[in-house]
Amino acid sequence: ALGLLAGIYSGTVNATTPSGVASFAVTLSVGGGGTPSGPTAIVNPVALAPATFQVGGAAPQPQTISISMTGGGQLAFNVSANSLSGGVPWLSVSPSSGTTPGNVTLSINPGSLAAGTYQGSVTITVSGASNSPITLPISLTVTQPVVVAPFIVAVQNAASYLPTGLSPGLNIIIYGANLGPATPVEVPMPASAPLATTLGGTQVAFDGVPAAIVSTSANRISCFVPYAVANRVTTNLTVTFNGQTSMPTAFRVVDSAPGIFTANGSGEGPGAILNEDGSVNSEGNPESVGKVVSIFLTGEGQTTPGGVDGAITGSQLPTPAPNLPVTVTIGGVPVAASDVTFVGEAPGAVSGVLQVNARIPAGVGSGPAPVVVRVGGVASQANVTVSVR
Repeated sequence: ALGLLAGIYSGTVNATTPSGVASFAVTLSVGGGGTPSGPTAIVNPVALAPATFQVGGAAPQPQTISISMTGGGQLAFNVSANSLSGGVPWLSVSPSSGTTPGNVTLSINPGSLAAGTYQGSVTITVSGASNSPITLPISLTVTQPVVVAPFIVAVQNAASYLPTGLSPGLNIIIYGANLGPATPVEVPMPASAPLATTLGGTQVAFDGVPAAIVSTSANRISCFVPYAVANRVTTNLTVTFNGQTSMPTAFRVVDSAPGIFTANGSGEGPGAILNEDGSVNSEGNPESVGKVVSIFLTGEGQTTPGGVDGAITGSQLPTPAPNLPVTVTIGGVPVAASDVTFVGEAPGAVSGVLQVNARIPAGVGSGPAPVVVRVGGVASQANVTVSVR
């Protein structure tokens, strides 16, 4: 009878004998030492299930309590919820009154409760019932969410999408887990103000130097390597999110790591290239031999004057230019130095995005022609093209 409320309970015991099955009626009286003096309320369940809640998660599922009488019948009842600890009314019932038989729903709204265990109860008062009032205790355990530190899996050049050493000012993509918020956060481009070093609760650092961030999400970050890594052999990358910091991951530092941005963002195919009139170069809008095209890339390394992390390059020329020499080939034909008409940080873009203007040399056939930019002798990725008329 442990856990049963006061009342009369009826049951049947079946006994198997050689002559067959014999049934015996059994009556159990709980509380009061005998037959109750009046109708008895029956509440189901006889005990409420303990509830749990993780901060930031979904509220516990409601519980249903049924109220009836022995032998049936209709009696009025009232139900009250009592939040005995926590300082706020986190427990509620609906409806708060009715007639038997009936159901009430017990709801839990943890609100801003801190981590801990809280006690409450539900009191059921049935008019005329011999065992009224009936009190059902309930406990609520609130826990903090499990916070997992960010985990870095790989780093790629944001233009070529290839694994890369890290050059000063390089735009990179960091892949991993728990790097940022579940809903991606991105700075609109072109940016109208310098990029921040905290975005969506995410911070990226190289040897403790914060990086300017373009976008962040749970498994992907786009940011720029700080210019402070120049002249180092390696740098330790960390990502911090929700107050948790990843284990430092060491990467090789290089003078340059050029990658040409592509129109489809895949790292290959038509490049992010403008024709001489400023229109977007494409197979449907090719440029003629002898005309100048503007090629956009990242990974040019340190500049003169020195690059400023996250800064938006102004429109006044000349803009900061790479310290290393820059050469271009189109369709396998080298572009003469005199036909590389501009090399500098792209006006209106984030510091670390380079613009190279080059004249399409004679001898390049019509159609998609491979374009390669070398910075300090290091070549950009293969399979990037410019369309030639």
